[in-house]
Order: sequence, then structure tokens, then C-alpha cells
Amino acid sequence: MPRTRATISESGACIFGLYYTSSELLKLGWMHRSKEVKRPEKVDVAYDLATADYIYIYPDSKSNSYFACQLATRSRQFSGASFWDVWQQSDELKQTQADAKLIADERKRVLERQVIGIVKQAEKIATKQTGLSDAERIRNIRDNRADEKAKERKTRAYKPVEIDTSKSAQVHYLSEPDEDLDFPDFSEQLFKEDDDV
Repeated sequence: MPRTRATISESGACIFGLYYTSSELLKLGWMHRSKEVKRPEKVDVAYDLATADYIYIYPDSKSNSYFACQLATRSRQFSGASFWDVWQQSDELKQTQADAKLIADERKRVLERQVIGIVKQAEKIATKQTGLSDAERIRNIRDNRADEKAKERKTRAYKPVEIDTSKSAQVHYLSEPDEDLDFPDFSEQLFKEDDDV
């Protein structure tokens, strides 16, 4: 098995951009985020070219004792891959990022040229308006800003929806109404003549 050196951080052991973790790393305290943790910066690591799922860390360079570490969750995209696949995907990713950076740089230059053109055009227009004093120009800016704020506040103001109350609502019964449950009619009792008088 080939050997190399891996860096150790609170994220785990890192080799070829892949992160590995194990219970032994936790027991050694190498993955704690405290500044007081004493972990080696680099350790010897053996790996199998056929699988990137596991690496073997030698915590003591003088000893042949080792422990296995498995692929961490943050590197799960390479689960089941070989180290050859890892290197190939890394090279493709670097090439893609380099191509994207070239395109982004070209577009950034085009945008900068546009901005410079707009600034030059604005400076030409500004020289034509030199008849106003600085105080007048600032006053105009303040007035325009106040007008725009007033317009924006009117459009954003909450206006409750007015309900048309001229028509009464239509009632839909879930079952047939029972007339016996209506309000009682006491008109006969109230207006009948008393027999006792």
C-alpha cells in the first residue's frame, strides 16, 4: 500500500482533498475545536488505490500500529470510488473552475468598460449643468428624494379592502332548517285579554 502524509484538523484527517474520521481520532481528542488540543499537524497514512472509502493512520511514526478511518460525510460524493477516480474528478473540477474563471474575468472586464463609459457620459452631462450652484443642486436632490419617498409610501401604504354591505349575505344551510327552533312567538300571550279582570 502506498503511503503519504495527511493533515489533521478538527474536521478529521485530510488526504487528497478528502476527509476521513474514526472513533480513534475522537478518542485521541484530535477533532476537538479547542485551542488547547495538541494534535499533530501531519501523520503518516497508508491507502489502497482501489478504494477511497478507507485510509489507515499511523499515529506514531515509530510504530507499525494503525487504525482505519472511513470517509467523512463531507466527502461522501467519493463513496465507492477509487483514488484514481478521485484524482480524475479533481483534475476535471480544476479545469472547469479555470474555464469558468476565464469567462468570469472577461465578463468583469466588459462590465468595467461599460461602467467607465457610463461615468464618462455622466461627467459630460454634469459639465453642461454648471449653471447651478452646489447649494441649488443639493436642494434639488433633496426635493426629488422627498418626492420619490412620498410616492413610494403612497404605493406601499396599507389600504383595507372595503366590503360591500348593501346586499345581505346568502345563507346556505347544511341541513333543512327546523321551524320549531326559530324564535318563539309570544304575541298571543302578550296581547290576549285577561279573563281575570
